[in-house]
Amino acid sequence: MRALLLLGGTFSPVHLGHLRMAEIASESLGVSATFLINSIPPHKEAPSVTSSDRLRMLEIALKGTGFSIDTRELRRSSPSYTSETLREIRAERPHDPVIFIIGMDSFRTIGSWHEAEELPELASFFVIRRPGTEVPPPEKSFLGQHAERAGQAGELLRAPAGKYFISERECLPVSSTAIRQALARGEEPSLISPEVLQYIRKNGLYR
Repeated sequence: MRALLLLGGTFSPVHLGHLRMAEIASESLGVSATFLINSIPPHKEAPSVTSSDRLRMLEIALKGTGFSIDTRELRRSSPSYTSETLREIRAERPHDPVIFIIGMDSFRTIGSWHEAEELPELASFFVIRRPGTEVPPPEKSFLGQHAERAGQAGELLRAPAGKYFISERECLPVSSTAIRQALARGEEPSLISPEVLQYIRKNGLYR
């Protein structure tokens, strides 16, 4: 079996927190992450920059990291539902472990995602803590009720789907929203690569 490790998002813009999440999961599992960039997020406001600009920033940020990019969702004109994408991937790789990286905020709300009841059948989940957040009791979380909690990260590699693991390591305290707001105010944002920031400045994005 050849595992697929995914980190989804609009990446508008991509920042060091995204890379840190990919690094934590990749180091824990020994699998290089693939960034799944989407076009129209169903739970968020549509990106204010073009898909081509977001893709180019992601390419710049990932240069030399060994991480790859999956652009299948950019080719859709409809909202990027994770369940739809995972079904497509599962059809391509019926027996491989598919592991989706999520932050603690998504772990708490994943039960509200489109076709959430199908998600544990399609993938396993690597959960990364947010600084200062607590882990809800398993019986009070959607994944706790519908998937098997793994005691070690490597257990996610032993089945195609149906498990979740909560890492003790935390992601960085940064968000794309905060970066966009700083840029709109003319301030210098933190925790974004200089190369990506240079691209943003050169192309007048997020002003």
